[in-house]
Amino acid sequence: MLGVAASRAEPPAPAGAPTFAHDVVPLFAGFCAPCHGGASKVAPDLRVLADEASVSAHADAWQRAVARVRAGTMPPKGALAPPRAAVARLAAWAEATWPAPVVAPGPAFPGDPGRVTMRRLNRTEYHRSVADLLGVDERESERFPADDVGAGFDRTGDVLATTPLLVERWAEAAARIAEQAVVVEDGARPAVRRFEAEAMACSLKDSARGGVRVLYTNGEVRADVALPRDGEYLVRARVAAQQAGPEPAQVLVAFDGKGARLADVKAEEPAFEVVEARVQAGAGSRRVVAAFPNDFWDPKHADPRRRDRNLVVDWVEVVGPVDAPPPPPASHVRIFRDDPGGDDVARRARRVVGPLATRAFRRPLAPGELDPLVALVTEAVADGEPFAQGVRYAVEAILSSPRFLFHVEALARPDDPTAVVALDDFAYAARLASFLWSSLPDAELTAAATRGGLAADPTAQVRRMLADPRASALSDGFAEQWLTLRRLASAAPDPARFPTVDARLREDMRRETLMVFSTFVAEDRSVLELADARWTWLNDRLARHYGLEGVEGDWFRRVPLDGTTRGGILTHASVLLVTSYPTRTSPVKRGKWLLEQVLGQSVPPPPPGAGDLPDTPDARRAATVRERLERHRRDPACAACHVRMDPLGFALEGYDAVGAWRTLDDGRPVDTAGALPDGRAVDGPAALRALVRADPGFPRGFAAQLLTYALGRPLSDADAGFVDAIVERARAREYRVSAFVEGVAASDPFRRARGDASRAGASR
Repeated sequence: MLGVAASRAEPPAPAGAPTFAHDVVPLFAGFCAPCHGGASKVAPDLRVLADEASVSAHADAWQRAVARVRAGTMPPKGALAPPRAAVARLAAWAEATWPAPVVAPGPAFPGDPGRVTMRRLNRTEYHRSVADLLGVDERESERFPADDVGAGFDRTGDVLATTPLLVERWAEAAARIAEQAVVVEDGARPAVRRFEAEAMACSLKDSARGGVRVLYTNGEVRADVALPRDGEYLVRARVAAQQAGPEPAQVLVAFDGKGARLADVKAEEPAFEVVEARVQAGAGSRRVVAAFPNDFWDPKHADPRRRDRNLVVDWVEVVGPVDAPPPPPASHVRIFRDDPGGDDVARRARRVVGPLATRAFRRPLAPGELDPLVALVTEAVADGEPFAQGVRYAVEAILSSPRFLFHVEALARPDDPTAVVALDDFAYAARLASFLWSSLPDAELTAAATRGGLAADPTAQVRRMLADPRASALSDGFAEQWLTLRRLASAAPDPARFPTVDARLREDMRRETLMVFSTFVAEDRSVLELADARWTWLNDRLARHYGLEGVEGDWFRRVPLDGTTRGGILTHASVLLVTSYPTRTSPVKRGKWLLEQVLGQSVPPPPPGAGDLPDTPDARRAATVRERLERHRRDPACAACHVRMDPLGFALEGYDAVGAWRTLDDGRPVDTAGALPDGRAVDGPAALRALVRADPGFPRGFAAQLLTYALGRPLSDADAGFVDAIVERARAREYRVSAFVEGVAASDPFRRARGDASRAGASR
């Protein structure tokens, strides 16, 4: 067995095909049972695998166990190891028992493509969908609760909860976005916002009387009003006076303390007059005020009606904007471009709202589905509101509809609700747009779905979509989560040890990695080159952090890395920082990250009582991280995983906890040497880059991560063959990004799904 010395002389391999009784049981009893037979407190109990019935009942556990024995990570170093011939026969038995399925993409493949839980839009999809649908670059989605993560991504239907708070935020966002997208202003009939004085806030108590406010001493009435845009407005107040003293009562009308006008009030109750001021105001919430500034009281005046000067306020209005309206925004022009005009409101509404709803719902509308939206427009016009206001109501309803907010796919057959169902071309187009753009299908993709045959041959559309700027979603959505870069936001390196690493530098780190991945997508480069690319994107701050010269300015530019210690994403500061502790590096975290995120291997959680490495100043002075880890690995239960993780992490010890290059660790020379369980030596980042690029687990792990992201569900053992087919397709094209994407798009799990009886009545 590679990397582990055999415990005795190698016997000759027995003749004939290996069997469970002859080859598996003795190996399990002699080499596995001592730790995994229930006696150990830390090693998992595998006695469930000790009889032949377990072969089918626990196939996934058996396959994991065989894989670890074949890889040399079990038994752990120093434990009694089986002969190589015995391992070979175990492997032959496993391959005969679970032959890898040969997956030919296409609807005839009999495998189970799995069931995708109907899921809602996540925050990224909401933002991008609204931008593509309406041309509104809203930030409402930032107010939504954070999306939960499952299987490494925030697109997993099983964990994307729909809470009352989220529904409330959806409704608020729909109203604000509709208001921003549709301009209702009519220059010939400016909007009037009237506030009855009795309902307004007042600085005086007990001033309400018979539908008016009587300001019996100096005071004011006020109200807040939302203005749609910057412009000129009229502030009006209907007032009357109760006169006394040598001067008339006065009223002061003002808008946010600006544009104030002080006017004498000549009308005496019961007569009223209207006083107005013209005010320049900005969009947003503003406060309108009508104030009484000149109170007077003479209790000895001979005429009782002239003893007390008061101001009576009936209402206050804000009118406008009254200046010439600016050109409508692009969103408004887009929405109304098919408006035929005329008096037939229903016809106009269908022409305007129909295309919007069709695209928002990602499929042709069912008969009668447009009618409620048209009714919102016709009823608004019947009530005297402008046609544009009715359209605004319809836009708000579209954005609030479950058919926009959820990926709705009809996946249930009446005769067999759980049968495997092929997606129709419109559902497939919606999946493809969500996968590559985190958005809606555009006109060209929808046209391809309308013509038919899109799911059967999506290659042309996939390549077009990858060349579109909207494919940046693969970086912002897939790569950021695949490489765990979202942890950068909460990373908190010790400021005493790393004073130059602030929020701006962390954002630079994140941007470098995402720009590199975006370049791979745009240039359709080989995924393998991600491991050892001899170029990157840097600005001056990040270049200084890397110790590189000749990069000036805050803007990012492509920089060659020949002759430097950098190369590939493994040496990006973003990755190195999120796999470290605040005060020190972690070969374990870095090795685990490499195994799980890059090489597609699973690493079990540490056994109970495994503990952490001490990280006090005394501990650091007494021993290096490597020395402390070597003591930790003396426990065989811990060694089983550490022999896989630690050598990979040690190869990156030349980079400190924030990704800067170093040759000393707390005054001691950095040691980057290590050996993998199969005997391969790896020493330093260059050797690690070469090892990762050559490892078949790298393209397979990438394919599995991409398929998980695309489907919105975790992969299962049944998906192994589909992943193999994607890798094989990519291998034939030098592992280019587009080949992986096309493989996912052509895979059975992406084109089909197992139905769900609970959704048998789902809308089209």
